[in-house]
Amino acid sequence: MHKKIISVICVLFLLLTEFFPARQAGAAEDKAGVGYVALGDSLALGVGSSKSYVQRFYEQIKDRRGVKELTLIAEEQATSRDLLRFVTDPANREAIKKARVITIWFGAHDFMQAVRRNPHNYRQAGNELKENLITAVQLIRSINTGKDTTIYLLNFYNPAPGEKVPGVRATDPAEKKYEAFDLLIPYLNGFIADAVKQVNSDPYMPPVVIVDVFKSLQELGVAKYLGKGKDPIYQDYNNAHLSDAGHQAVAEALFKAPVSIRPGRPLAPSRVEEFSLPTNGAAVSADQGRLAVDFGNASLPANALLYVKTYEEPPFIVRGELLSPVYDLVLSFKPPQAFKISLKLDQNKVKNWKNVYVFEFKGNGQKLKVRQQSADTTRGTITAVVKRGGLYGVVAVKNSFSDTAKHWARGEIEKIAGLAVIDGDEQGYFRPERPVTRAEAAKMLVEATGVEVEDNTAATFSDVQSSAWYASYVAAAAKAGLMQGYQGKFRPGDKLTRQELAVILERAYGSKIKGGNGGKLESYSDRQQVATWAQGAVNKLVEAGILKGRKKDKLAPAGVTTRAELAALLARLMS
Repeated sequence: MHKKIISVICVLFLLLTEFFPARQAGAAEDKAGVGYVALGDSLALGVGSSKSYVQRFYEQIKDRRGVKELTLIAEEQATSRDLLRFVTDPANREAIKKARVITIWFGAHDFMQAVRRNPHNYRQAGNELKENLITAVQLIRSINTGKDTTIYLLNFYNPAPGEKVPGVRATDPAEKKYEAFDLLIPYLNGFIADAVKQVNSDPYMPPVVIVDVFKSLQELGVAKYLGKGKDPIYQDYNNAHLSDAGHQAVAEALFKAPVSIRPGRPLAPSRVEEFSLPTNGAAVSADQGRLAVDFGNASLPANALLYVKTYEEPPFIVRGELLSPVYDLVLSFKPPQAFKISLKLDQNKVKNWKNVYVFEFKGNGQKLKVRQQSADTTRGTITAVVKRGGLYGVVAVKNSFSDTAKHWARGEIEKIAGLAVIDGDEQGYFRPERPVTRAEAAKMLVEATGVEVEDNTAATFSDVQSSAWYASYVAAAAKAGLMQGYQGKFRPGDKLTRQELAVILERAYGSKIKGGNGGKLESYSDRQQVATWAQGAVNKLVEAGILKGRKKDKLAPAGVTTRAELAALLARLMS
């Protein structure tokens, strides 16, 4: 009966989702950004602690992987039935829809309430918990369709160490204080694991990642009651709420858990290394010497930690040839200044050092070329200056494409692609005749000019959601004065005309554009079609030989710019 009720809830909710879709996010919502949603009970609330595991974990992922805000949805003594209520509550829909990271921690109260009534109810409680978790994940996926959203499901430690339940006995007298729920924890965690296994059976959805809290807290001392002094994870023996040390252990388990960006498989790191950093700065070597992180003489806070998660196989699709592992640098502090990372490469894999760059990878699969970097081809290392933790790796960019082999702009395309200003699509094609949007132009212009891209940029325009792949590029282009909006809107999806592009490029390169080597605007029969506001820029680029006609006597100023044309103009400017 319970399973049927849950199925009905799920179907009704999906029908409501289909026929009454969420309203479009307005300007205020766009500014909120993509967030972290924590679903839980009193542990998520951090009852009795100075800082919950939720807050500690959020501090580590804030402004990384697209995470810019925290939404806590929790109640004391909440069960998995409450989880379904939380997920189906319209007030929570927008936060779930925009989340990049979601944590779910339920189950203790399901078990405790059932077992206190009858010790033999644990199987019934476990099956109900499993079905509710499965339904909740299905509902979340119906709201949040992002392929790069990671859902973490945490398992449990003993939630009631001092409680005895008739009919449940320990075999070891020394463990009789744990004779109740401690013996049932493997069953509870087994039902949670079964739920994860079932929701991960869909190969086209990002896998839910199970976080082994039980193991992490065992390592801290939960496996055996110490007998003397205070238990390291409980606030006290009769209070199952976690201590600060316990919350920190849970947060660290989340830090080290894999991300789930590429659909269809778990993405656990090959290694996780932890480094305690001295306050006077430090240089550390990780991944058996293949990665060096140097903070120089920076003054670091006490107890500063660096976690290095090494992914031999990247947790996302990389365009180009990946020449190094992907390293996720997790810092427990905000770096007071920029620091260096050096990656050692297998020189046998490097075909052309001119096409090799260090990139920062974002949670949506985008890669951002690090601005300051240099290669030592003799030692086979490449060093970059970075400002924050994040995902970093070395990629040899692709600069030749099968659909440009006989194209008039092949040379310019290969030059610009080799500089990592522009790349092809996921299928390896360049699509030279495809129109360029304003969002794409912002990215290419920012990469070409080397404008710094900030990781945490507030929304500049009402129609640019901070979760969009181009948001940081648009913000950087606007801040540098390269591109402008109109009446608070950027129009990211609009196609860019050739005369609009001329104005943008003239604004970006200014005095660097030298005239005299090109043609004359007067030589084009359609010169009268150039808008008054664009005449100065168009004339300047034509005379400099940057902007050329589509035909001998046709400039086509109002024509839509193609990817090939933008690549050609940027290549000429960068020469």
